[in-house]
Amino acid sequence: MSKYRIFSFQDETIREAPEPAKVRGFKCPICMAPFVEETTTRCGHIFCKKCIETAITAHHICPTCGKKVTHKALVRVFLPNFN
Repeated sequence: MSKYRIFSFQDETIREAPEPAKVRGFKCPICMAPFVEETTTRCGHIFCKKCIETAITAHHICPTCGKKVTHKALVRVFLPNFN
């Protein structure tokens, strides 16, 4: 089935765009709560600042993919607010 619904009205074709996916907001994969001070690793995974700092202090790896991560390599990011 097509992504578009097509309607024909007096020789004019109107295409209706698909409905956008509903955005549920972003959540930290460590604490499963909405992000607080979103911070990314070099491998591109995003966590709450305190969550990722605690995790890499204990294990020195990204909790998502297992790549080596250091505190120095963390970067603060700003995600859009969908609330």
